[in-house]
Amino acid sequence: MEDEIIQCKKSLRKKMLEIRHSLSEDIKASESKTIYQNIINSDYYRNSNLIMAYVSLKDEVQTLSLMKTVINDGKKLCIPFVRDRSGIMIAAYIEDLSDLVIGEFGILAPDSNKLRIVDPKKIELILLPGVAFDYAGHRLGMGLGFYDRFLSKAISAKLVALAFSCQIVSDVPSEAHDYVMDYIVTKDCITDCKAGKI
Repeated sequence: MEDEIIQCKKSLRKKMLEIRHSLSEDIKASESKTIYQNIINSDYYRNSNLIMAYVSLKDEVQTLSLMKTVINDGKKLCIPFVRDRSGIMIAAYIEDLSDLVIGEFGILAPDSNKLRIVDPKKIELILLPGVAFDYAGHRLGMGLGFYDRFLSKAISAKLVALAFSCQIVSDVPSEAHDYVMDYIVTKDCITDCKAGKI
């Protein structure tokens, strides 16, 4: 059964990445802008002082404006830092986007020589990327397990997924170690995964 779920995940991941890669720049920009507005107008954003965001890849919901707003609003911002290819991810503070450098995976990351590590238990809100989601809050990532291992330590954080409309599917296969999102934010709505659309 477990092998079957893993294969279903691989198949869905391949399909959804192809769809995400095919999105036009206009669609990515337009949906990212609306998602940004939905987040900054939300209670969970307003009520959080320590926020973890991801540095977006080209075909993910864009987070640059959001990270700037977190800093400008006087909140504390941290972002993921992967120590090595063993999959150990930590969170590190950044005070300005100029603090970011090209990391090991070719992604902007905190400077490894100037890391200010965050205690995961103190993070109040985590904004997550993903490949696919369903409205029950199940998330399909890239399959490396970085977030699942990290989230086990971030016991106080609200988990908020950012998704393009095309990334929502009827059912994401899940395993016991997969974390369920509290909210999913698309251009169309914010979904409380326990209560339904807001």
